Amino acid sequence: MDYGPVKHTMVAMDEGSLFVMSISDGSLLGVHGSTDCDMGAVAYHMALFVGRAGHVLTPNSAASCASPWRTSPPGAPVERTQETPPGARR
Repeated sequence: MDYGPVKHTMVAMDEGSLFVMSISDGSLLGVHGSTDCDMGAVAYHMALFVGRAGHVLTPNSAASCASPWRTSPPGAPVERTQETPPGARR
């Protein structure tokens, strides 16, 4: 059964709803809404956001915007230097 990729989905939970929308190249945007949120408004604004900013949220675009402060892989021990701004996370 091949009907193409999933474009969006909504999961109802006890404490709200999870909205997931595909951006491109396997990227996803997820939003958690409260139990009393306007689901139509959430979906509408997600679609607007993806339409306006989705091109900069793809994996290739995000990788090109990597922080110049990151010099080690995520999760690696970090030694603070004068070049690392206070409060910066790697």
